[in-house]
Amino acid sequence: MTWITEDPTPIYAMLAVVTLALAIAGYATGLVRYYLWSLAAVAAAALVFFVDWLVVTDREYVQELTQELAAAAQAGDMARLERLFSDESSSIFQGLDKKQLMDLARRWLPRVTPREIVVWGFQIEKTARGSGWRCRCLGKASGTFGGFEIVNQLFQLEVTYFKDRTGQWRIWELRIYNFGAREEIRVSGVAPTGPPTSSRPDGALDRRERPIPWDLRNAN
Repeated sequence: MTWITEDPTPIYAMLAVVTLALAIAGYATGLVRYYLWSLAAVAAAALVFFVDWLVVTDREYVQELTQELAAAAQAGDMARLERLFSDESSSIFQGLDKKQLMDLARRWLPRVTPREIVVWGFQIEKTARGSGWRCRCLGKASGTFGGFEIVNQLFQLEVTYFKDRTGQWRIWELRIYNFGAREEIRVSGVAPTGPPTSSRPDGALDRRERPIPWDLRNAN
């Protein structure tokens, strides 16, 4: 059913062609049945739209979570950020676990300072062993971050999600890269991480200084 819920555009295009062809056939022949079949095709398109609207796939949900991450960081909403990150990962961001990361977020993302963070151009795929999702996108940040003023800073974001013990998708890894340079952005006050030590739910090792083999400069 993912061919309907992930991207129903080809189905809409096919039904539009069928509807048009049947309407032309009805006009040319004067037979009512062609018009009835064209109405059935319109009804089928409406049904596809309803199913697509009703069902939220894991891929769509991961994109929504990534957008929520950006919104929560922009607002300095620590409660929302706490809910997004996994309690089970020992290295979410630059070697920090959740508690350490939240302490860092409170210093860098206070509520009282204005900032803007937007993300777009999502590329979402299964992790290597298929049990998680990796979301990659472009982003832009402006405003005050930890006492530093940033103006229209472009970056590339990579977020890896796995389900926790409650069955909810949580952020297991977070990586931020310079736009185009493919170098991970280091946050002041966070020591560089060493060799990978903690394992992920899919059995792979947490990554450290791994350049990302992708480029989203042409992403929509």
